[in-house]
Amino acid sequence: MARIFISYRREDAKWVAGRMYDRLTEMLDKENVFLDVSDIDPGDDFVESVKQIVGSCDVLLAVIGPSWLGAKDATGALRLQNTDDLVRVEIATALRRDIRVIPILVDNVPMPPANALPDDLQALTRRNGKEVGFSRFHADLDSLIKVLRAVLGVSGSADSSVPTDVDSDAEESADVTDKDVNTVLPMTISLEIHGGEVTPLIAKGAGLPAEQSMVMSTADDNQAVATVHLVWGEAKSASDNLSIGRFELEDLQLAPKGVPRIEVTATVDESLIMTVKAEDQATGRSEILDSVDLSQIEIPDHMLAELEEKPIQRESPRDAGFSDMFADVFGDIFGKRGKKKAGNSQPSLDVHTSAQITSSEAKSGVEIEVNNAEGRTLRCKVPAGTKDGSVLRLIGQGGRRGEDTGDLYVKIKVG
Repeated sequence: MARIFISYRREDAKWVAGRMYDRLTEMLDKENVFLDVSDIDPGDDFVESVKQIVGSCDVLLAVIGPSWLGAKDATGALRLQNTDDLVRVEIATALRRDIRVIPILVDNVPMPPANALPDDLQALTRRNGKEVGFSRFHADLDSLIKVLRAVLGVSGSADSSVPTDVDSDAEESADVTDKDVNTVLPMTISLEIHGGEVTPLIAKGAGLPAEQSMVMSTADDNQAVATVHLVWGEAKSASDNLSIGRFELEDLQLAPKGVPRIEVTATVDESLIMTVKAEDQATGRSEILDSVDLSQIEIPDHMLAELEEKPIQRESPRDAGFSDMFADVFGDIFGKRGKKKAGNSQPSLDVHTSAQITSSEAKSGVEIEVNNAEGRTLRCKVPAGTKDGSVLRLIGQGGRRGEDTGDLYVKIKVG
């Protein structure tokens, strides 16, 4: 049976579903990705077949385009109000069976409001969505594929939207390799508490994978809903950090403030995929913020500058040279390089250059030629979805001093 089910309306977002299917079948066999009811055998009951297929999958991708919510049938009635509507059946089946549902929001379409959906679809609005746009399709799909790899436990290679290091032992060429693994968390993940302040949950510099739990409570008497808001950064105020996720835990037992106990658990893997669970310890009721790709969050320049100026300190004193290691991680995640540690008396062997590519080449990926420190021409691949100012690293292709070699850094200029 298929592990991934793509739910969509033909008249709403067929192009997205088709392109997603093509990319996903590069990662998994076609038998593992279900796209269309045309794959159902002739004579089979559509509704029952869909329920069976959805019920056996691991992930349902709910593609939501501009006309998804307002689609009408031949009589003018809203399709979602029909209990036999296939899109409704697909998503409702997955939600009811607690299958992972990821809303795919096409071209800046907002998440539908819960009060506009039938009861069996309202839980969809609490699932963390992924945005997919026509102009940034490759980069958005790279991010989604990274999430799906983590969810399904699938290995393999796909271009990342953030350029990765190049491993170059070859004399004349170098290929960008897949490097989704990070060793440390570059900024602190915190929870917003009463008054707009934050309390740290997973500290900056924590080794990955990381998991941390914290028990929170309510700020008001008889509070029925708790809002869990996660932010990323080092500021003491939530508004001065980056918001990376917000969800609500409903139907708390009514009690005086401070009595309910809500356990919030956050996990971050080596691919910087974050999952957060909030559970009411009295009732066992829980909600999940699922698969947030932290590597795709845009970091403001002032926060990047602070990270460069203040190298993180890992908890273990055994990690000598950690700031240099973080500089590599920092560049891979955010497309910029950290500063070398002060006090290095030897001049750096690293060489920095730049390469110009067009916007279309940045979207689809391209192979470019650059010259290393000795004047040799090297070929390297720029991944699809590369952003202006991103940096590729060609290991061992910088300057030389005896047996020591530096690296060649290529800044990509798009335009």
